Amino acid sequence: MGKVYACVGRYSANPYTIKKTGMRVYCVEELCYYIRNNAYFIDDDFFGPDLYSWLDEECNLKGLAKILRARSRQDGRIETLVRTLFEEVHYCSPEELAETEGLLKTNRSIPGKQKLKIRADYFLGNGKLSMAMQTYEDLLSRLDEKKDSRLAGSVYHNIGVIYARMFIYGEAASFFEKAYAVDGLKEHRVCYLAAQRMRMSDSSYLKFISGGDYPESEIVEAEIKNAMDELKASDEFIKLKGLKQLKSEGETKELENGIEREMENIKENYRALLE
Repeated sequence: MGKVYACVGRYSANPYTIKKTGMRVYCVEELCYYIRNNAYFIDDDFFGPDLYSWLDEECNLKGLAKILRARSRQDGRIETLVRTLFEEVHYCSPEELAETEGLLKTNRSIPGKQKLKIRADYFLGNGKLSMAMQTYEDLLSRLDEKKDSRLAGSVYHNIGVIYARMFIYGEAASFFEKAYAVDGLKEHRVCYLAAQRMRMSDSSYLKFISGGDYPESEIVEAEIKNAMDELKASDEFIKLKGLKQLKSEGETKELENGIEREMENIKENYRALLE
């Protein structure tokens, strides 16, 4: 069972938005939770006047805001400010605080390009595709493909993943191909063929792979088979089978309602990907 923290201050009606991730927090405990779980990419500019004003005015934590302002003038290092915040809020154990401080110190030594990659991967992993794309593109503008081949290959690959999640398979294939050209990793080639497989008809795809040397196509077919097996066992597939049954039984109104519900679910999921 997780720990329960006593509430400090009040729950804010106006959240504080963390600029680099767009995450919103409504109380000091949520702020601490965010820092604790994302310490590996929090920079020295995380604390500042806007945050102090929010703690003061929105959370009714005037004393804490005053202490943090004073501490930032004396020692503005991120780990010092985090320690002060956590100790004042009594947020976590000394061992957890030490671990968080260690991650913050390690983060300071990570090169800027790696930090951008970590941030972009975070956005991608949390379904924030638009923010992930912007961050990857920013990172690409700073890379030398020859010197940073492994990093560039990973970035191209993940941009391909973003396009694939938006069902834009032609662009996805293009970026997987770029990734393979940069670092030659097999996984890019597999994803390239998978994207081509998704955008082509069966006959066109067979003609495509027969015209080149694509041994990875066997991996793609195996993955597609596994995916189809999982799909058939999923709740979504069972729902669709139910809609098909309604059609065969002539239940037109129920069928229309079911299709409308499923379309709304699909739209909502797609909108969430683009936020």
